[in-house]
Amino acid sequence: MKKIAILVLSVALAAAIVSGLIFHLKYIDTKDALLISENNLSGLNEKLTQLNQETSALQDQLRKSAERLKELEGAKEQVSELENAITMKDQRLSEYEETLHALESWAGEKKFWMKGNLAAIDLGYNTVVIEVPLKGKVHTVGGPLSPKAILKRSGQTVSLADFQIDDQVIFIWESTKKGHVILSLKVK
Repeated sequence: MKKIAILVLSVALAAAIVSGLIFHLKYIDTKDALLISENNLSGLNEKLTQLNQETSALQDQLRKSAERLKELEGAKEQVSELENAITMKDQRLSEYEETLHALESWAGEKKFWMKGNLAAIDLGYNTVVIEVPLKGKVHTVGGPLSPKAILKRSGQTVSLADFQIDDQVIFIWESTKKGHVILSLKVK
C-alpha cells in the first residue's frame, strides 16, 4: 500500500510539474503577447499624438485663412465703396464742367446764378417760377426755359416734368428784352 501511495503521489507530482510547465509556457506566451500589444499601443499613441498635432496645425491654418477671408471681404467692400465714390465724384465733376462751360459761353452777358424753391411749373408753356430768399426778402424769378437749358436731377439729365413744386434748385437765368429766360435748373 505504501507503494501505491508513493505511485499515486509520484503521478500527482508529475502531473503538477507538467501542469506547472504548461501554465508557465502559457504565462510566457501571454506575457510576450501583452508586451507586443503594449509596443503596438505605444506606436498607436505616438501616431495619435502626431495626428493631434497635425489637426491643431490645420485648425490654426483654417483660423488664419478665415481671418484673411474676412480681411479680403472687407477690402472688397471698400473697393466697392471707393468705386461708388469715384463714380459720384466723376458725375459731380461732369456737372461742374458743364456749368463752367455754360458760364464761360455766357461771359459778358447779363446772367445770374441763384438758389431758390420752385413755386410753379407750367409744362405747356415750358416755364417755371422760382422764389429766391435774399437779405430777408423773397424775390420771384420766372420765365421760360431756354431751348438749350440744362436740366439735372441728382446728376442725371431730366425733363421739366421731373421737377416738383418746392424743389430746392440751383438755377442760372438771364434778363432779356422779352423778360427772364432760365438757362439751367438743377436739383441735387
